[in-house]
Amino acid sequence: MLGSRTNRREFIAALGSPQGALAAKRATTAIPVVFSIGADPVEVGLVSSLSRPSGNVTGVYQFTAGLESKRLGQQPNWCGFD
Repeated sequence: MLGSRTNRREFIAALGSPQGALAAKRATTAIPVVFSIGADPVEVGLVSSLSRPSGNVTGVYQFTAGLESKRLGQQPNWCGFD
């Protein structure tokens, strides 16, 4: 009967939107929620901390959006201007 068993894993993927990830978090505590967002997950209330998210929610915080101003500030140095 080994062939009749399935090892199905279920999770909710909330990609791109903090609102979608928050809705998934409110919808269940039994199914893992995996997010990928650009907003700080601690600030929006998804997790209590980045190092230990706790509960059934985990994911990726794409914090590169906050670095754009720094990149633009470094641009003259890339071109050899001071």
